[in-house]
Amino acid sequence: MEPAPVKTKKEIAENPKWQSESVKFNLVGNELLRECGGTKCKVVKWGSTNGTAAIIGKQDDWFKAIISDTESTNEGWLNKALVPDEIQDQYAATIIKQEPQESTHLEEPKKWYSKMFAWIFGIFQ
Repeated sequence: MEPAPVKTKKEIAENPKWQSESVKFNLVGNELLRECGGTKCKVVKWGSTNGTAAIIGKQDDWFKAIISDTESTNEGWLNKALVPDEIQDQYAATIIKQEPQESTHLEEPKKWYSKMFAWIFGIFQ
């Protein structure tokens, strides 16, 4: 397997996969990036102390992330135990902002007597 091309943090930050709604944080070195969201999935990358991660998705207790350091850029899944709580909260807040907001304007329900008058007058027209 040939090594991935080295990219600067600027190139990584401008990558379209690092979506505006992604939440980024610095790695501490103990993170295991896996192929899928499960403990039996193959480890794609062990975290590094100079790496950066961007959370781009979530499923159950697993966060889909892109991890980049000076050597490579990898995409995979991190267990929620490896993602700081404040990052989890920030990601949840970005998802809530993205969900379409329902209209706050509610139509007043028609009262039973207005329906009755409409029915009566409809008969006699």
